[in-house]
Amino acid sequence: MTAPGGLKPLEVARLVAVCRAAREARLSPRSGSLQELADLLRVLNRAMVVDLGGLTFSGPLKPNASSSSSAGSGSAGAQPQQLRISGNNVTLANGHLHLLPDQVVQVTGRNVVLSDLTIETTSARAAPSSAAAAAAAAASPASTSSSPDSAGSGDAAAPAAAAPPPPQRVDVGLVSVLGGTARLTRCRLVNQAPQVAVLVGGGGRAELWHSEVAGSGGAGVLAMGQSASVAIHHSRVADTAGTCVHVGGGASAVLSSSEVRRSRLFCGLVAQGPGSRLEARRVVADGSAESNVFVEQGASVLMQDCRLTRSVERQGLQARGRGSVAELQRCVLSDNGQSGAYVLSGAAVDMQGCTVHGNGISGVTAAGGGSRVRLAGCQLAGNAGAGVHVAGGAEAELDGCEVTGPPVDPTAAPSVTAGGAGSEAPQPPPPLIRAQGEGSRVALRASKCTGEVAALDGGVVDM
Repeated sequence: MTAPGGLKPLEVARLVAVCRAAREARLSPRSGSLQELADLLRVLNRAMVVDLGGLTFSGPLKPNASSSSSAGSGSAGAQPQQLRISGNNVTLANGHLHLLPDQVVQVTGRNVVLSDLTIETTSARAAPSSAAAAAAAAASPASTSSSPDSAGSGDAAAPAAAAPPPPQRVDVGLVSVLGGTARLTRCRLVNQAPQVAVLVGGGGRAELWHSEVAGSGGAGVLAMGQSASVAIHHSRVADTAGTCVHVGGGASAVLSSSEVRRSRLFCGLVAQGPGSRLEARRVVADGSAESNVFVEQGASVLMQDCRLTRSVERQGLQARGRGSVAELQRCVLSDNGQSGAYVLSGAAVDMQGCTVHGNGISGVTAAGGGSRVRLAGCQLAGNAGAGVHVAGGAEAELDGCEVTGPPVDPTAAPSVTAGGAGSEAPQPPPPLIRAQGEGSRVALRASKCTGEVAALDGGVVDM
């Protein structure tokens, strides 16, 4: 009798025994020496579980004989000391890696598992190379403001400011997966150095399950290049100096049931460049200095049942550039410093069943020829400006939507005339639907608007 796959029962039994033995093969180093752990990992050539026994491993590492190229870097910066896992089917579990600023974990093997680990590095005061500093812009795009008055201040004298943060390297990660595949389960990464916490490149793949990036001196998770991918499930990336999660150069990311919070200088989620794609389901993107979600240069984003809230200076979502596409289903965009969503320079956004409320400028703003927004079954309420504002030749279509203005403040002071007399007439609320400029167009289909609809300077509103 032959088992499925052409194996005889005895051969199947032997194969099962080999697999079980591989799973049970276990080493338990106890020295606490990072160098001894590196020596052990370097010679592993079969499936093995390396159990750290809850111990802390630290100390110096010998320089690597040859330095692997980083993910698309070409940087002339100093190469870090590497705790390298090059073997396949290796599991490193149950311990604490306390690394110096120039020490990192690099995975080039396949089916590597990092489980129940805390990986922590102290801060680095020395600035990286100028070439690496210039590369940092790839992982920290500057969002465009949806307000024309957001230009920087002049050169007037000011009190002494704190020292600027060190330039962020995007060619080095606290944990790098370069060409290999790795799964991080119940891991906690604390990255105080100005580098990426988790870097994926060279076609590598990484998964984070029930894990946390609890602070990073650079980006949180960065995937760059064709075929590079990252999946983040039931995890948290927070308090990063750079972007929390960034995909570029054709890389992809999938997030589910996770939180992305408080990028201190840049955006929460970024998809950048043709072929780059980010998908998020049941994700909270909150409190970024700039846009919570940013898609540009022909990238695409799909978000379902997500919350994009409390951007400090920018929007819940910003989509920029021709070929850039964002689709949002059943999402909430609220309490952002500027608009809930900002679409410009020919990007396209499709929102279905979304709620957009309490934002600092408009609910949705679209600007520039070729920029398009479609809203179906959405509610836009209580935004400081218009519910929907299109300008500069942009277009918006509302189908089955409801647009209401901010609540009336009964304690608001009456308007005052030039002579100082108070008027009982309240200030008129801003238009809730506004098409401004030649070629700008808003189409309303089976939608309800409780305020003024305005077509200005050649704009058109179809009702």
